Amino acid sequence: MINTISWEEAKNVGIKGFIRKNLPVVITDIDESLPLMTWSLEKAISHYGSVQLRVLKGTSQYFSYSDKVERKVVTMSLAEFYDKGILNPGLDGYFYTLGRSPIDQFSGFSDYMVLPNSLSKFVYGYLRRPEENIWISPKGTRTALHFDAVENLNLQIQGSKDFYLFPPRIRNMSPYPWYSQAAYVSKVDPRNSHDATDFPSDLGVHVELQQGQMLYLPYGWWHQVDTTGDRNLNANFWWFPRTKLMTHFNQTLRGAAVLINRMGQHPHKRAQKLKK
Repeated sequence: MINTISWEEAKNVGIKGFIRKNLPVVITDIDESLPLMTWSLEKAISHYGSVQLRVLKGTSQYFSYSDKVERKVVTMSLAEFYDKGILNPGLDGYFYTLGRSPIDQFSGFSDYMVLPNSLSKFVYGYLRRPEENIWISPKGTRTALHFDAVENLNLQIQGSKDFYLFPPRIRNMSPYPWYSQAAYVSKVDPRNSHDATDFPSDLGVHVELQQGQMLYLPYGWWHQVDTTGDRNLNANFWWFPRTKLMTHFNQTLRGAAVLINRMGQHPHKRAQKLKK
């Protein structure tokens, strides 16, 4: 079972205990006192429909991070992405927006990327350089099982997503080699039993993240994400922790290797060579 706390508890007490123990928690009943919750995908299109985005294009809704066709990056306006990617998925391929670029291009939107002090003190602490992202995806989109070598607060503004979480570990997770750009990705789809012979499925935690909920996804936790809502707008905050870089050394090492192997490429540009 996933831990949950209310929005009022999160604002007044915070989630320090969960962060310290590196345990996920869902914050529920978030209202419009959080500025991001005043937005919707339709509102974003009305404000930023003409903005050009870098978009990942694939041949299916499962973005495995390993298929060469998934490395195709195209440019289109947000309005065009809404038409092709959200309203008519599959008609001309499948599309997935690349996280950070909309934040940089949506003039004024960063003013809404604010958190109450009980949460922001972790994200924007001393010597941290957090990254703010927004994500837009149609129903049926699934990302491969992977981990991020950062802490993550993930807010569902509109729609819903299913998260399948597994605690930090490398053994039996079947990751790509540490020297590839996908060293943080598992070759296993845990939802296909034939693909997970030695996989520790019993350690998994299922989270149904609904509109108005926020997931604290701890450092190094593996996660596979399925978009279940018809129209989905999601925002997240990534930041490096102060104390977990060594306590979860394997994740830290692989994360560093990925950054080196990418040689400055955009985080969503896939490896040129992925060895199975």
